[in-house]
Amino acid sequence: MSILKNNAYQIIASLFNNTLYSDCKVFFQKSETTICLHKNVVCSQSPFFQTFFATDVEGKNNTLEIEEYEDQQLMTDLIKSMYVGEIPIRNNTDIVPLIPLAEKYLPDWVPKLTEFLANNLNEENALQCMQLNLDNYPNIRNSFNSYIKMHANRIIDHKSFLNLELQQFQLILTSLVNNSTYSSKGPEAVQAWIEYDVENRSSHCFALTKLMKEVAAVTFDPEYCGRHAILSSDRRRIEQGRTSKDQGAGALCTKCHRYSIRIFSGCSRLFLGFAPKQHFNKEGNNDGKCGYMMSLQDGFLYAQGGIWAKPYFTKCYENGTTIAVQLDNNTISFAVNGKNCGIAFKNVTGELFPAFDLHESLCSFELIS
Repeated sequence: MSILKNNAYQIIASLFNNTLYSDCKVFFQKSETTICLHKNVVCSQSPFFQTFFATDVEGKNNTLEIEEYEDQQLMTDLIKSMYVGEIPIRNNTDIVPLIPLAEKYLPDWVPKLTEFLANNLNEENALQCMQLNLDNYPNIRNSFNSYIKMHANRIIDHKSFLNLELQQFQLILTSLVNNSTYSSKGPEAVQAWIEYDVENRSSHCFALTKLMKEVAAVTFDPEYCGRHAILSSDRRRIEQGRTSKDQGAGALCTKCHRYSIRIFSGCSRLFLGFAPKQHFNKEGNNDGKCGYMMSLQDGFLYAQGGIWAKPYFTKCYENGTTIAVQLDNNTISFAVNGKNCGIAFKNVTGELFPAFDLHESLCSFELIS
């Protein structure tokens, strides 16, 4: 059987910014230029345009005005894609700002753009990813975390970190200090970052210095890790060996007041938080008995003294998820993928250490700070 084709697609492409049959427009405020469009084309693909042109509001004149802050070239490329079926990526730095534009105007493009970015991270666009809410894009988040871990040294050497906000810089600094080959560059990076804006950043010197000390020191303590816990050579990664259903493993780290982990696999039944060495069972089952912990299966809280399955957050065991735990002023709080979950425990006392209960075979994660 033969299939006959015509050049209808090329004809549609030729209508872009063509006054022929045009019945609507986009007006760019900054350049005061106009693009001629066609409702049948743009409204059939974009919920935003469909809603905007659905009613004839007086004074609208079938014209959408684009605010000055929108990038005209990127916006033009996005609109044109509805006529030609493709978006040109002129520079690696175009991808990140295209994503929120697509979210607003043409959401069908978002999965393609995020996949493209996740597979093409480099020094030019990696730091741009911090402008996005990475919770909404797990594929980008996982690629970003891996890239930063591998290339923190290059980012420091090329001074591309100087414009970062405090929390963003802390992430780069943590990755740098975690790498024993480049950890000595930490103080130099802190000094350069502060000197870039001394007036507003000098107050952060003590906290950054403290962070470097804590990050460099925190590792799993073999003496307080169960017999089913398998540690990496640098004692920063742990895995529960293959065990029966009722067997688990507990683990404590060297002392610190803040730490972060990245999940690799099998962590749906992982508990984490802080616990004292006294009464800690390194073979597991400490939840609700010793220490203060959150379950990744449902985000519920468990603590010595009677707290059992107290609602706090939600499930957070997806591979690539990062979780930060902080002990400060007798309180314990958690942050998941950079989102602060608030105070989980108050009035905690005693000498506490980073603590984990692993209840699933092959559960695997690593300390990243």
